[in-house]
Amino acid sequence: MRQFFSLNLIDRYVIRQIGISFAVVLGVLTAIVWLTSSLRQLELVVSQGQTFFLFMKVTLLALPLLIGLIGPFCLFISALFVLNKLNTDSELIVMSAAGLSQPKLARPLILVALVVTGFGYMLSLLVTPGALKIVRETIIGARADFISQAIQPGRFTTVDQGLTFHIRGRGANGVLLGVFVNDERDATTSVTYLGARGIISRSAAGNFLILQQGEVVRHPKNGTSPGSVIAFESYAFSLSSIDSGSPNVVFPAQERSTAELFSLVSQQLDDQRFAGRVRSEINDRFATPLYSLSFVLIAFAAMGRAKTTRQSRGESVAVAVVVVGVLRILGFLASGLVQRTPLAIPLIYLVPISGIVLAAQFGMANKLFNFKILRTFVQAIIMPPFLRARS
Repeated sequence: MRQFFSLNLIDRYVIRQIGISFAVVLGVLTAIVWLTSSLRQLELVVSQGQTFFLFMKVTLLALPLLIGLIGPFCLFISALFVLNKLNTDSELIVMSAAGLSQPKLARPLILVALVVTGFGYMLSLLVTPGALKIVRETIIGARADFISQAIQPGRFTTVDQGLTFHIRGRGANGVLLGVFVNDERDATTSVTYLGARGIISRSAAGNFLILQQGEVVRHPKNGTSPGSVIAFESYAFSLSSIDSGSPNVVFPAQERSTAELFSLVSQQLDDQRFAGRVRSEINDRFATPLYSLSFVLIAFAAMGRAKTTRQSRGESVAVAVVVVGVLRILGFLASGLVQRTPLAIPLIYLVPISGIVLAAQFGMANKLFNFKILRTFVQAIIMPPFLRARS
């Protein structure tokens, strides 16, 4: 073991190459995915009147989850790039001619994969759950506070899906004037609340919008029965559905700490769907980082053998991409099965471990891509015509 971790000049060179490549690929893909996912949080700034600082806080706290998901793929791309570069520059040929065996050639890639795997465990077990919980608390708190602070007179503002607020103006001591609330969240009935004045009331029982001198108008959505209008002197509209202090706010399994998930697993939960999500989430946190080592070994099995510049490597790359994609899809399917039955728990670990074992066995022996079925499949379906012509 000690000899395995002792680095020579070649190991340091390969580690430096793949480390730089991994950092670049991870940075680029993370930026692309972050920009795409952050568009969904623009509602905080556009429709809820929150600050740009809050928007950046929410989107940046989602980065640990993104990095944990795309990290293994970034390492796979980096390994393919570095191995192809080493072969193109004839460095793999020189290493093989110097007597380096396949396990020794794979050692620097495995060391990098072990570091990335450890980093992935830190993210999945510690950092990501805490960051997602802070994101949820921030969004819920922003939705609860903006009713009294961010609603602009004369504007229709959507607080939650199907819940819209409008005020005519603001009075002294935080009094809202000319309050209009339209609630479309019920599947059968649309309810409109009208009040001459409104006050936000916070108490131990919950937070409420106290409307005074107004009406409640109910409209059946099916249109088969007439609506109703009820006048009131004072009416309390509950804000529990969007309030951060509401007891109805339940954090999903993804936003709970690992210790909390273990305690929930030991309990007999009444909600079997939630119990399945807890079971799947806690096993996913331990299985997902293993894909880094699996993908690196698959890349080495595809590109770790020295070839001349006249030999095409497109077929090996295509097969490696297909194998990685199939493994990850099987991992997602196994995670879904675990939500239904605990008997499928071994499948979550079997998928990445099988990739590690098979890729290591065939990669070290240079036999992975000599199977006639895989070659025929890639040449007929996966490889573009111009790659087939070159090979």
